[in-house]
Amino acid sequence: MASTKIRRTTAPNALNPNQRILILPNCNAAAKCPYWLGALNNVTTIGCGINALMFMEEIDANNAQEGFKQALQGEGTPFRHVVKWFDDKVKTLNPSVSVKEIKYSIDTKKHLQGFYWSVFNEMPENSCIIVKYNRTNESQRLKNLTPGHYVVLSKEAEMGVNKYKLFTYEPLTSTLEKCDKRELKNLNVSDNFFNAMSVNQGYDSASILGIDYTMYGGNKEENISKENEKVLSDKIFNLGLLDYFVKQKCRRIGGRTIKDKKRNLSKKSKKLKKSKKSKKSKKLKKSKKSKNNTNKSKK
Repeated sequence: MASTKIRRTTAPNALNPNQRILILPNCNAAAKCPYWLGALNNVTTIGCGINALMFMEEIDANNAQEGFKQALQGEGTPFRHVVKWFDDKVKTLNPSVSVKEIKYSIDTKKHLQGFYWSVFNEMPENSCIIVKYNRTNESQRLKNLTPGHYVVLSKEAEMGVNKYKLFTYEPLTSTLEKCDKRELKNLNVSDNFFNAMSVNQGYDSASILGIDYTMYGGNKEENISKENEKVLSDKIFNLGLLDYFVKQKCRRIGGRTIKDKKRNLSKKSKKLKKSKKSKKSKKLKKSKKSKNNTNKSKK
């Protein structure tokens, strides 16, 4: 199994500050989409999850075909299969890390708006996430629809200005002739868009990938080996944020804590003050002595 390119965001998740969403950095979706060959096996009615994984270059051709067969036998690709796929990949790098589903309610316009704002604020520029919109059981039954639909969300910079946009990419229906993508203009969910998502399609929740950040909480920071630190830093995470978290919690790494650092700074500060006081005292004594000699000379 090939290693994953996904990374966690540095921003806390809006639903849970102890979670981080998983993104594909340097996604280059806008440059990639015009060269997309089209849906796997030219089937555009099912297999959206596999196509999304292929678009993100997170699945190889053989596994994609196996996943496609499973999707045909059931009702698409369950999100738990996507979670398991990435969890297995990540565990080859670090067994203690577990990928999980983060689910947002999008059953109201306010909730749908909140979902987009949340992921947009947590995603860095030129990154993508895989999203599954989940349908209600009622809409599946009444409209004969699949349990859900996968898309790729991409955060992209607007040319010439310091502004970012959020785009939805549809690998299932994109071709060499047409890249199927849509912008969420001004990050605003309109009434028409909400009705299309909720009434027409029956979506009531959105699932994305994430990890629990609290696995490094408590006393576990004390047990992070140098080897694991390198794996975390090189393969999945940015230890800078972990270090910050550790220091805030005053947990030890390498035998030192933020309290130790403060204590040392305090000692240095006291030493510096003492040194300054001593120099000032000497200078004052020298000044008085010079003044006395001047007065004697005048006499």
